[in-house]
Amino acid sequence: MSIKAPYPELDEFLTAIGDAGRRLSEIEATGGAAGNISVYIGWSIEPRRKFPIAETIELPRPVPELANKSFLVTGSGRRLREIIQDPAANLGCVTVNEGGQAGTLYTSPRRPGQRVMSVRDLSAGKSVGGVSWRTNVTGTVAHRTTSSMRRR
Repeated sequence: MSIKAPYPELDEFLTAIGDAGRRLSEIEATGGAAGNISVYIGWSIEPRRKFPIAETIELPRPVPELANKSFLVTGSGRRLREIIQDPAANLGCVTVNEGGQAGTLYTSPRRPGQRVMSVRDLSAGKSVGGVSWRTNVTGTVAHRTTSSMRRR
């Protein structure tokens, strides 16, 4: 589905993700209100007002077709019902860098703990900090947090 300009602002996404997390928890669609949400944003956004901490992360596979595109992702160990209370503390924003070899993970100083998420190359089991990415056969990107990978 394509969205036409004017595009939604970052705050609108944060509110929508928080509402979705709360609703999934209310209807008991997730065990213990845990779960993961990721949202692809196909246009340029500025995450630094909400997520001022930036770190470069290695992506497990090059995804040059996603250069300069962003994803909002839930943090490892976050509960969906908690997102609405403080979206910036419970989410991160990953922007894929030019060339698609690395990305920038933006987070909030209010994130719980020092470790937010982890990037893991599913084929090699390599953990390098950030978000767990995998590219499926259609070329789209999905993510899973460390907690969901441990259950498998």
